[in-house]
Amino acid sequence: MIWTASELEKYELCDKEDCISHLKEYVLTDTVLFFSEKAELYARQKQCWQPYIAFFNAAVGTSFLPTKELLIPQSNQAQTTIFQQYLQGMFHKELVALYLAATELRSPILGFSLCKNQEYSTKQIVSAAFLEQKFQEEYWGTMENSAKKYEEIVINLAEIRKFLQK
Repeated sequence: MIWTASELEKYELCDKEDCISHLKEYVLTDTVLFFSEKAELYARQKQCWQPYIAFFNAAVGTSFLPTKELLIPQSNQAQTTIFQQYLQGMFHKELVALYLAATELRSPILGFSLCKNQEYSTKQIVSAAFLEQKFQEEYWGTMENSAKKYEEIVINLAEIRKFLQK
């Protein structure tokens, strides 16, 4: 589904504490914090995702670390309180935009970059979110409708950026 500005405005009715709670839990399982053990994919993830992680940590005042393990590092669990405090200080509109972007991207960290860092284009951020899928497609072929889904996400995230500028 492609969003319009008027549909995004409806999301402003979302409960702020619910958004904060979801984002606080979601960041622990953020896609960009879990790197592959496969050397080639790991190298791509590190090159692509590390700048987003660094920007997020600097802006929020956290020190989330990526891992190759399936378990969430203890050090990352301790960072959620800092992230929660940051979220509580956000304007409601920003918080809703971050929540929607994080949901679309499967990543609060990439969603944060979309909302707070104009250095990266929407397409660059979506490309970062799809890094693993694109890697798999190199070996197994393109998934049906993946290009359409990718473009829908780019359009939706561009709408989120417009929504934030109103």
